[in-house]
Amino acid sequence: MEKSMQENYGEYVSPSLIEQWFKDPINAPGRLTSSPWPDRIEILSTEKVSEGAYEVMGEIVEIAGGEKKEIVAKRTITLLVEITDGKWLISDTTIGECEDRN
Repeated sequence: MEKSMQENYGEYVSPSLIEQWFKDPINAPGRLTSSPWPDRIEILSTEKVSEGAYEVMGEIVEIAGGEKKEIVAKRTITLLVEITDGKWLISDTTIGECEDRN
């Protein structure tokens, strides 16, 4: 699982956050079951919190279905994005409760 997290998130997420998710995968954004699965994050707002950091508020959109994908749930997510070694990386996340769309 750690290799998969590194491959899928490595260029976007700080190494320390990937390590944290590996130790506690239930709090990592991503697929826990075969359905539903996260399709995208819709950005709601961004706020500069310091010279090298932004807080990004959004919603994880989860979908299910065959050919016709439908939105079945949304959950809030807050990302802390910081400049690390010259790259902007997600260094922290807070995920809210799932809001069922059925």
